[in-house]
Amino acid sequence: MKKILYFACAMVGLHWSLGTAVAAADSAPEERSGLRCISKDSFPMPEASRTLVESDFETDGKIPPGWSQGNGEVVVAADAPQGHAYFRMKAKKNAGLRSPVVTAQPGTPCFLSYWIKTSAEPWTTITFTSDEREPSFTIIHSPFFYPDFPLDTGGQWRQEGFYFLLPPQCHTIQFNISPREDGAEGQFVCLDDVRLRTANAAELSAAYAAERAQLPPYDLTPRPSDGKNLALSLAKWEGRAGLPSKPFVIWALGSSFTDRQGDGQELIQAIRQRFPHAPPIIYRKHGGPGTPWEYVDGWVKQFVDAEQPDLIFTYTSGTLEGLDAMLGEIRRHTTAEVIVPTLHFKPPCSMSPDDIENGAGVSWGKVREICQKHGVEFVENRREMAEYLAHTGLNPDELLFDHNHQNVHGRIRIWDNVIRHLAKSDQSTYAPESRERRIAVAPPETKATEQVTLAGDWSTTGGQLRSQAAGARLHWPSASGHRRDRQTGPPPRPPAD
Repeated sequence: MKKILYFACAMVGLHWSLGTAVAAADSAPEERSGLRCISKDSFPMPEASRTLVESDFETDGKIPPGWSQGNGEVVVAADAPQGHAYFRMKAKKNAGLRSPVVTAQPGTPCFLSYWIKTSAEPWTTITFTSDEREPSFTIIHSPFFYPDFPLDTGGQWRQEGFYFLLPPQCHTIQFNISPREDGAEGQFVCLDDVRLRTANAAELSAAYAAERAQLPPYDLTPRPSDGKNLALSLAKWEGRAGLPSKPFVIWALGSSFTDRQGDGQELIQAIRQRFPHAPPIIYRKHGGPGTPWEYVDGWVKQFVDAEQPDLIFTYTSGTLEGLDAMLGEIRRHTTAEVIVPTLHFKPPCSMSPDDIENGAGVSWGKVREICQKHGVEFVENRREMAEYLAHTGLNPDELLFDHNHQNVHGRIRIWDNVIRHLAKSDQSTYAPESRERRIAVAPPETKATEQVTLAGDWSTTGGQLRSQAAGARLHWPSASGHRRDRQTGPPPRPPAD
């Protein structure tokens, strides 16, 4: 299944056509480090790195094997930044350069770089493929994740690069570079020495640290109540709960605000730093423009319940009834923990106490009550953003790129407010084993609290219970005393919304 969110690309193209990048281009820095890098010199190639795909276009005027292009050509010229040739495409929407599809180890850190010369505003998309049954997507394209970072090089050669992580559920990578709008006749986008290589965890961590170092300092110290509804997740990160070798699965569900939080790497990095022995973490995302909680409820029923995720993150809004229904569905059919932050500020806003509690058309006090009712980790993002803006003297629009969606600065601060809750709380609302516990089935337990019984043809192999017989059943009582059953054969597919 190919996974690329085309409507998100179109939306970002619209926002950038308003002139954000053009205004910033004249002040483009000569050098920049972080997740997105620029340099006037070639990027280093660490000794342990492996090149996945590359081309220097020294190919006798022909497109390299396996690559495809539109409205472009390989040009042999003395002004190439590397060698004596480069690729040049017209600044037209039907132009582009596409790499071959390459296979890489899931979860691998990667670094894509190229020399670029342009006075237009192209974009780069990176798509992944996966055999997932449902379309959780991860997409990286440079203006989408880095809208404040100009691509217009002022007609001068400059090397750009950015780090990303191949999602653990994906297997292949392909990237495409193309103009977003039709430029003037005779306008070109020129590329040279395009390379996709593997990176290492230290490089990726350093890139995240450099990205954060460019922002005002921020206190991430947890408070006593932070994490009080995340006890099961903490137990899994510490190895005290969960199944051995099972990945920790996060589903991010919501509107374009959820989508704008990116691929969750800030969250994953924070978990890894605080809990170095945590299992592999998979971040899956499903979002749509303006999607409220009541629509997310449908997604939970349709495909999220069946996966039994460990954590659900939703950064959106909606009706109070929709939120209550969504959280009730999650609690009835999964053991997943849930994180619900309040939304960021966007103009017009006053950041007054009333605006903090009732802004964005939502009574956040009522949302807080519903989250408390369902044992959900509620993040006072709106309140903490107001304190941060007041302390730094920034205005809300400086954390946005289109007066609505968060920019890089805003995204990082939203994750910071969530990350503060990744802590062991002395005010925990439940014991992890009350929500998940291991039950022995090979051989089945017959003690007072767990009475597992089998029906039909089963065998025990290597400490695992197995059956291929139709109708073979496994029975055990739930914590509430109700009887639970598991039957062999494919599970019924939930109806589509």
